[in-house]
Amino acid sequence: MPFDTLEEGIDTVIKIRQVSTDIAAIEFMEREAIALAESYLDIPFPIQSGTAYLLLTFDGDELSDIKKNYEKVKPICYENGAIDFRVLDNETLFNNVWQIRGALVTAIEAYSEQEPIDVVVPINVSAEFIKYTKEIARTYDVQIQSFGHAGDGNVHLCIVRGTLSDEAWHEKLDKVLKDIYKKANELEGLPSGEHGIGLTKKPYFLQYTSPESIQLMKRVKKAFDEKNILNPYKIF
Repeated sequence: MPFDTLEEGIDTVIKIRQVSTDIAAIEFMEREAIALAESYLDIPFPIQSGTAYLLLTFDGDELSDIKKNYEKVKPICYENGAIDFRVLDNETLFNNVWQIRGALVTAIEAYSEQEPIDVVVPINVSAEFIKYTKEIARTYDVQIQSFGHAGDGNVHLCIVRGTLSDEAWHEKLDKVLKDIYKKANELEGLPSGEHGIGLTKKPYFLQYTSPESIQLMKRVKKAFDEKNILNPYKIF
């Protein structure tokens, strides 16, 4: 389903979840990232209207169950601003759309160096969080692509370097990361939703994770690594 704004799409997700539990996936994407993936894969996206999209997959034992499920949410989508409601009812169409969704990061990386962010926030404030990232992009004059799992508040961001010099890139990146992680924390989110912390996000993880949680993690590590020989000092 295409929407004129991403906020409309995310707000629609909340209403969809109130009436349907037979949804295996709820993804959101933006036009700019899709265009990069289309070019990278040489595969057309079936809908060109709108600037943001929801992609839903429904569960069901029979095809009739699946149709019943998506017909239940169809009017909700239109009531909340959907421009279209396209059913991916053949294998090629289905595979093309999911191929594009799966290639978003790769396509962005082929276009420019980027810094990935994997934040999770409560679903009811995910639209507010994404809107904030747009404000940050304008404040620091950088490009930020967003997509992710709208059904559980997982937001994936790619901060795109573009033509910035080394000095300008690192200066802006530091400010963007600080502001984004601070906002996620204010919204009671976490610095990582599903892809782990790694090393570059370590400062934000330690800053915005409770001491109690840190102590629990240390105890788990000690249970499996009493002598601290597995990746010592990476996090703790």
